[in-house]
Amino acid sequence: MSLFLFAIGMEYLSRCLDELRLTPNFNFHPRCEKLNLTHMMFADDLLMFSRADSVSIKLLFQAFLKFSGASWLFANLDKSEVYFGGVSVDVQTELRELLGVSQGTIPFRYLGVPLSSKKLTIAQCRPLVEKNLLSLPEWNKAAVTKLLWDIAHKANNLWVKWVHIYYFKHKDCWTTPTPAKCSWFLKKILSCRDVVNDQGGWDGFIQGNKMKIKKLYAAIRPQVPKVPWKRVICHNLETPKSVFILWLALWNRLVTKDRLLQWNISCDPRCFLCLNSNESVKHLFFDCEYSRQVLNKVLGILHVSKPVQHFSDEIEWLKKICRSSRLKNKVVHVAFIETVYGIWLQRNAVLFTGCYKPVDVLVRDIVFHSAYKIPAASKYLIA
Repeated sequence: MSLFLFAIGMEYLSRCLDELRLTPNFNFHPRCEKLNLTHMMFADDLLMFSRADSVSIKLLFQAFLKFSGASWLFANLDKSEVYFGGVSVDVQTELRELLGVSQGTIPFRYLGVPLSSKKLTIAQCRPLVEKNLLSLPEWNKAAVTKLLWDIAHKANNLWVKWVHIYYFKHKDCWTTPTPAKCSWFLKKILSCRDVVNDQGGWDGFIQGNKMKIKKLYAAIRPQVPKVPWKRVICHNLETPKSVFILWLALWNRLVTKDRLLQWNISCDPRCFLCLNSNESVKHLFFDCEYSRQVLNKVLGILHVSKPVQHFSDEIEWLKKICRSSRLKNKVVHVAFIETVYGIWLQRNAVLFTGCYKPVDVLVRDIVFHSAYKIPAASKYLIA
């Protein structure tokens, strides 16, 4: 079914269910009456709401069957469930037999969010919070403030209407105290009023009559100095795994033998590739004779005339290269990262297989992998 046809079908289903508002015998769910809410849809999932009486439920299903008769789309009752809240066991049994579907238990999860007939507890929300809200506190504070913007400006969506009808009751949400009976998450949203006030109001992060999370985040995030190797790591054509190895090398976090010895792990401290000096990031890039030859040959293919230096000096040179947007400099950038990655792979190859590629073979691999990552117009620079 095409997306357009599906959208037309769901619109017809909504109209069939919305007609229940005009039916005198239909009773809304107690929390849905002020909103005239009979259903909610997400993709091919449908939630329908009514009071727990047989007449209302029959009318609800008749409206759905009207849609099925026109579209020939039927609900799979084996995959459907009914949920009750605030009714006796006898009523639940009667209505469950009337519907012919199994009974689910509350709370249940939908799209990862716990749904309940009562106010959610902190314990029920904690897994979702720990997964999504604790890793980036400033960003998430800005994102939650966006929800506050929606409430303050009465965005045209169901949730905002719900909050205003049941909690603020047409009062000013900015000056009204936080309702004592509101949910924990709504309290978090309303606490962001202080964030907006600290920034002098909304004006600093509004663009085109819309609140921009990015602008607020830039205003409230901790200001820290930029790392000197930003241009080396960011905005290049290399694969993430290659860049990650270089990033670890810059932080001296590669698991080289000098670090293993610091952890009291016994091992031969000599370099796997040259067996002449103790292995460390500084030695591996590019004091080691093997790695020095590899980088020297790669630079020669790129027609870069310079001697191979220590790793820290090479990074300083590469930072200068990255300041330019010239095509050749981008190619050199890619080739350097690929060289570091290739040398690290060969070091690991000795550790796990006992052998490694000769210098010329590795250089050929580096050139090959670099060539297919750069634009076609610049391939002549690496030929």
